[in-house]
Amino acid sequence: MKKLTIDGFFDVLRSLGGKRDITQSASYISANLKSYHRQQLNDLYSTNWIASKAVNIPVDDALKDGVTLSLEDTKQLEIFEKGLKAFKVEEKITNLAKWSKVFGGAVIVIVTNEDTMDTPLIIDNLKQGQLKNLVVLDKFDITSVELERDPLSQNYLKPIYYQIAKGGGNVHHSRVIHLDGETTTNYNRELMNGWGLSVYEKGWTSILNATVSPDLLSNILLQSNQDVYKIAGLNDALTNGADELVLKRLQSIQESKSIFNGIALDKEDDYINIAKNFSGLESINKAFFEIVCGAYDIPYSRFMGIASTGLNVTGEGDLSNYYDKVEAERTKLLPAYETIYKLMQYHLFGKNLNITFEFKPLWQMSDLETAQLNKANAEVDNLYLNMGVVNELDIKSRLVQDDRYPTITAESVEAEIAMYNEMEALEPDPSFGVDEEKEQMKDELIVLKDSVKDILGLNDE
Repeated sequence: MKKLTIDGFFDVLRSLGGKRDITQSASYISANLKSYHRQQLNDLYSTNWIASKAVNIPVDDALKDGVTLSLEDTKQLEIFEKGLKAFKVEEKITNLAKWSKVFGGAVIVIVTNEDTMDTPLIIDNLKQGQLKNLVVLDKFDITSVELERDPLSQNYLKPIYYQIAKGGGNVHHSRVIHLDGETTTNYNRELMNGWGLSVYEKGWTSILNATVSPDLLSNILLQSNQDVYKIAGLNDALTNGADELVLKRLQSIQESKSIFNGIALDKEDDYINIAKNFSGLESINKAFFEIVCGAYDIPYSRFMGIASTGLNVTGEGDLSNYYDKVEAERTKLLPAYETIYKLMQYHLFGKNLNITFEFKPLWQMSDLETAQLNKANAEVDNLYLNMGVVNELDIKSRLVQDDRYPTITAESVEAEIAMYNEMEALEPDPSFGVDEEKEQMKDELIVLKDSVKDILGLNDE
């Protein structure tokens, strides 16, 4: 009896076309995948590397670099960052994003030292030290008790109250950070009791085919050389019940071939070896994985961790489009970040410090690319300078915006502009001759300007 694993694929038929199509006979043990089948979703994510990559790659790319926090008081900012680490905020937001994709929805439950969880949470009234925990749950750990039925409400078809599974009480929606899975129709949201769909609903078939494909190709390659034995009297022997003798004969032939690389046959017998051509199998296997990448909008080079080939060898075009998807992932998580950061400020300081944050850029240029861009910009700046379209101060102002040189700051440029304006105001009127006092003041300003430039390292020399 063939032994089956509970988390793998198996194939009971080995033929092509019609009812005996090999792809139709292959199936995952956890059949009939649906967004309301928790065990199947969990097994797929936990045991299938293709399925786990489809979830993990976009989320990891969106959150791997974290965020940049801004606050004038550096000591308070340091306390805030330590508080985020203590509550493992980044890890929990990452789990929230991944579990919502796997199961079709997930939440972060805000736990305070208040007695009840079924009352509204007003963050502005939260006192210092009142936050106890942030708990990540998938949609099967916390269920919807009552949905908002008003189509005009911002929370239409979202839970008003939740109930924590395994004996937990009701939780007001203001104490829950809700994140849906895949966007779906209102009809499906009703069926899913206020939740979205698992990301696997749309890509199940492609994951199945890509998972089975390497195993199928391996079996085909094992048959790349087919031995054919022409044995005199084979049919008569099988008809007369001499199966065991025939089998022993074949086994002895194979053993002799393995040991001596030779075959001993009767004079009447014959042996041939048929070598098969399997060119193109690699392309077929790749095609299955490209379909997975298409289903989940992830470039093949990123999904497989290999360099792109073809006309666009850098893969920059694919990655540029892909990063639009990653930015969308970040946008979905903005409410979670905003809510938790506000909670942490009240918990740590008893007030809102208006800490701001932004995600770090997804696209990072290499040193070579940066140098080439700077060279091109410098050539354009020089051209416009010679044409009289811009002056040096215009160029320096742009360099400040680009943050290209640390020595060129907004303050230094403003000082130069002020000096320039002062010098312009001291220009003598040609109709009244030379004002010696103004000329002296002008010379002093020039010296002062040069001194400032020396201090700031802005002299051209």
